[in-house]
Amino acid sequence: MLAYMSAEELAATIRISPMHARTVNTITDFGVLVRELTEVRQQGFAVDNAAGSLNQYCLSAPIWSQDGSLVASISVMRREMESVLLIKEELLRCAERISHVV
Repeated sequence: MLAYMSAEELAATIRISPMHARTVNTITDFGVLVRELTEVRQQGFAVDNAAGSLNQYCLSAPIWSQDGSLVASISVMRREMESVLLIKEELLRCAERISHVV
């Protein structure tokens, strides 16, 4: 959901919740985070490459309301990145279906 915040909202969120490393994959540089979030917006989903916990890989997609505002996200977590990527298309279809009814 960070990917869809304005620059001001993102900066305020980072001030409240500083970027501390939890694993070697955690993004702790604001510039790197902004580039990553730009990519998330472009591709329409986010991938967590064990940034929060080792051996936990996540895939997340946005849920949009009928008026086009972001209201939630849907995600899956698996122990292997390959298994997360195998269900990417189904997760995106689920997010789209949910978006049609909220």
